Amino acid sequence: MSMYRFPEPWATAEIPGPKKAAILSRPEALVAVLRRANRRLLVTGSKALDRVEGIDTIELIRILYSTRLFTVAASRNIASKLEDTGIPVAASISVYELGDRLRDTGWTGFDGFGRYDLAAFIGFPYITLWLVLSGLKHFAPGLSTISLDPYYQPHASWSLPNVKGDEWYSFIRKVSDSLR
Repeated sequence: MSMYRFPEPWATAEIPGPKKAAILSRPEALVAVLRRANRRLLVTGSKALDRVEGIDTIELIRILYSTRLFTVAASRNIASKLEDTGIPVAASISVYELGDRLRDTGWTGFDGFGRYDLAAFIGFPYITLWLVLSGLKHFAPGLSTISLDPYYQPHASWSLPNVKGDEWYSFIRKVSDSLR
C-alpha cells in the first residue's frame, strides 16, 4: 500500500485540530484493532453504490461482512441492495441519526445488548463522513471509529491513507483473509 508520511485530508479548508487519525498502513494493524473490539458496527453509506476507480464498494462490504465480526447499519438507499446480496442489515438509518445514537452513552445498540465500542464507516461522501466523525471524536466517549474509505479522514480514530482503488481492494481482502 502506498504510504504518505503526512496524509492530506481532502477538505483542505477545514482544520481537524491537533488530534488526528492514526494511519492504517498495514492490514495487520486493522486486524488487531478489530480483534480488540467487543461490539463492532459496520456503517455503509450511499456512495457504496458507486465504483471507486473500478472497485465495487458493495463487494468490499460483502468481503468485510464475511468475517462475521460486524453488525451492519446502512443508509436508507443502500440497505435493500445489501440485503439483495445476502448481507443482513440491522437498521436502515441516516448517518446523522446514527451519529447521534452512537454518542448517546445510554443507547444499547440495535439489538439491545449494549453500546458499540467500534464503528467502521465505508461508502460515504467525504464531507458527510468528515462532519459525523468530527462529532463522534468530540462527543462519543469510549467509541473508536475507523474510516475504511480510500481517503484519509483525520477525524476518525483510525483511517486508511489516500490510496488507489486496487490497493484499497487488496487491503480489505487481506484483512478479511486474516480474520477468518
